[in-house]
Amino acid sequence: MANRQGEKYPSLEEVLESYGENLEPQMWRGKPLTNTRFGKELDPELIRASEAGDNATADQLRMTIDEYLVDDLKKNLRVFYYDIGEITPPLSAEGD
Repeated sequence: MANRQGEKYPSLEEVLESYGENLEPQMWRGKPLTNTRFGKELDPELIRASEAGDNATADQLRMTIDEYLVDDLKKNLRVFYYDIGEITPPLSAEGD
């Protein structure tokens, strides 16, 4: 629908906020880790560290990536379960 209307799709975080969730962003190097930073900064840094043989840095970056991906998956699952009515979003619970 958004594509046909020339509008941007809401972010995952925007969808969860519309359900009443108060989200804490995952931080990396003092700033929220977004999809853009993930692709433009974090992933290339992992590649550089791996190519340089800096295993300690690469391992730390992999852990950050794993945390980011697990958090993203959990958020997607919450949206799915909210949408099918399997769990009640915080906003709906307030109105009960």
